[in-house]
Amino acid sequence: MWNALAEIGDSEFVPEEFDVTEKTKDTSASNIKSKEVKYFPYLPEGIIYDILVKVAARHLHEDFRLVCKAWKGMISTSDFISAAVMVCF
Repeated sequence: MWNALAEIGDSEFVPEEFDVTEKTKDTSASNIKSKEVKYFPYLPEGIIYDILVKVAARHLHEDFRLVCKAWKGMISTSDFISAAVMVCF
């Protein structure tokens, strides 16, 4: 895992700002622009996997599966569950 971190340059961990347009049902406020800061937008999936496999199963089920569809899909696979069980013992 640390080898993968060494290969990643510091420039990949710089927060990015971008415009997000929110649409509401109210026609007068249909386009509201806001700034959103996205940290670690290009964090490799393998590193995320290595981190999540060490998290307690209760937290994965209750909280982490709600973060995004990619995380929910990752922690729902039989390979991930097997790896998480092996880390516990």
